[in-house]
Amino acid sequence: MTADEEPIRHDAGEPTLASPPPYLHVTLDLSDTEQKVLFIAKDLMQKHYLLDLKDLYSQAMRSLKDFKPFAIQQAIDGLCRKKILFGGSAITRDTLLDNETRRAIFDVICKHPGIHFSAIKRRVDKDSRTLMIHLRVLERFEMIRAENFNNSKAYFDFFLPKGHDSFYFHLQKDKVHDILAAIMAHPGISLATLASIIGDAVPNSTFYRKIKVMLENNMLSARYDDGKIVGLDIPPELLPILDRVLFK
Repeated sequence: MTADEEPIRHDAGEPTLASPPPYLHVTLDLSDTEQKVLFIAKDLMQKHYLLDLKDLYSQAMRSLKDFKPFAIQQAIDGLCRKKILFGGSAITRDTLLDNETRRAIFDVICKHPGIHFSAIKRRVDKDSRTLMIHLRVLERFEMIRAENFNNSKAYFDFFLPKGHDSFYFHLQKDKVHDILAAIMAHPGISLATLASIIGDAVPNSTFYRKIKVMLENNMLSARYDDGKIVGLDIPPELLPILDRVLFK
């Protein structure tokens, strides 16, 4: 196991959140055999910290005498395939959010899909190494996914559909929220009026560059007259997303 894959113990004295938000609950769809093998795996991790799959098989064979070897191996393979447990790990899928730091990171990513590393770091106030280890644990258990945009990496809830990844990523950029909120409030707004609403906080060159990028990534639709933009709107399919993001 490399240092980057090192499982993280709970922080000393770290409290466990009693009632996580509903979307943070991890549900497991397991057969009866898988449930029994998972219980044995957790017992082994309590004793030895890191799980050895060969030890798990041997202990399950001793404990589950009514089960055939094939059924036990199939249960172990199923637990690994479902990302419930891994050899060399100290946690299981249903316990990985018991760690408050890891849960906070997951919470931030779920609330801000498309967020980048430095923004997560600012929000959870952890050093880069700690944050990277937790992110890799969450990725390994398929709780989150990382996507590359040019030279940037953005993080998403693993189960969030990928169709609007680019939109979510660009939504994290400075002043994009303000631009979109202004257009939502004034459908068909002209560039000049929009620029006056955004004000001096964004230099003209930066403002027009942001509009160009947003148009290129289908975050905006434009009406043209004689080759010039005379009105800006938000594509209808993006409005429900913006309602959740801007007005939650």
